[in-house]
Amino acid sequence: MEKERLEWLKQVEDWLLTEEAQCGQDALVERERLFVALKTLNYEWDYLLDAYGSASEVPVLLLKLTSDNPEVRERAILTLYTTVFHQGMRTLSAVYVVSFLFYLLLSEKVHSKEEIIDYLVRLAIGYPEESLPEGVDPAAMRQAADDAEQGMTREQRGAYLYEYYSLRVEVQCYQEVFRQLDILMPLTHDPDPKIRKSAIFALAWFPEQAEQSLIHILDQLESETEDAAVANAILAAGLLIFQAGLSPELLKLEKYRGEAFGPLVRMAVAIVQGRFSLNRESIDLLLASLCEADQLNQFHREDIQFYDGWFVSYVIEILTCGTVDSQKEVVLSLCDRIGTYQKIESSSVRYAILDLLNQVQDDVYSENINLLVACGFPEQKADLFKLN
Repeated sequence: MEKERLEWLKQVEDWLLTEEAQCGQDALVERERLFVALKTLNYEWDYLLDAYGSASEVPVLLLKLTSDNPEVRERAILTLYTTVFHQGMRTLSAVYVVSFLFYLLLSEKVHSKEEIIDYLVRLAIGYPEESLPEGVDPAAMRQAADDAEQGMTREQRGAYLYEYYSLRVEVQCYQEVFRQLDILMPLTHDPDPKIRKSAIFALAWFPEQAEQSLIHILDQLESETEDAAVANAILAAGLLIFQAGLSPELLKLEKYRGEAFGPLVRMAVAIVQGRFSLNRESIDLLLASLCEADQLNQFHREDIQFYDGWFVSYVIEILTCGTVDSQKEVVLSLCDRIGTYQKIESSSVRYAILDLLNQVQDDVYSENINLLVACGFPEQKADLFKLN
């Protein structure tokens, strides 16, 4: 193992020196980054943990991300997903991984940068869908870590940090990614559309840097012509604006409601509008977008970052996250669209709507709910409802 480690460090050093020789006008800045990266890589990984014990293999996986062979890169990133990031939990080794991953984003020799960006998002916040539709609250994350360590001695806190999982590690990972957002921002304008979309998606989770990130996202939004890219940018900007408490007018949604854009863009507009104000108008827009997705058989789109492509789930989350009054408005809107929604085939959508209807039942609405069960969702079992 030690021989392999030394050989690996020599390969890394040779690789970094090659990069340094090609760094051009920014030589001094690049040399400083190289020094930091190399220092990070020389950390005593044997003393760090991943999900299965010693993190001594992590540096080897990081180097494999620089390979020209896509199969080597894919195996490396998949292994990092099961070790450093494991079932949504981050180990202390993740904090040290972050800096080197950002260094890779700066290198012209590295391929598949969108996968590295997506991995950085998960190191920062865990599974993104678990933070929707509210987004993240960095202050609450830090407070939760403080509360977990309250009453611990210094030695206990140190030991806790090196455990398999701790809230403090989550905070540190988030802060490490946040600290280097200036590297991600220019990538929102990258020629590669995959890298652009991943960079825009990543910036959406850092409300403390919202105003600067929005400059890049909204500027790129003006240049996008492909519907999935436009939708992804609208969702990212909308989430960032919502988390930061800024005005939704910054997004100028009315521009994207016309026929010039397809159902993906209309769905994104409906999601953002519904998140800020779940009224009858926004509810109708959300339900109409569900209908469009059903007719076009577009319940899943790999080119949408949010909800891992199951963007219809985002619509359902918005519909169900409001007050009781807004949920009753959803019921009334569904009643108005019974004929349309007989066609919905997605079981996840059906059961989410049924669950919503069950939540808002009362004497006044029971008749409408029964009507929906009878006409709109005839194959569902009556025992899914507990009507008075």
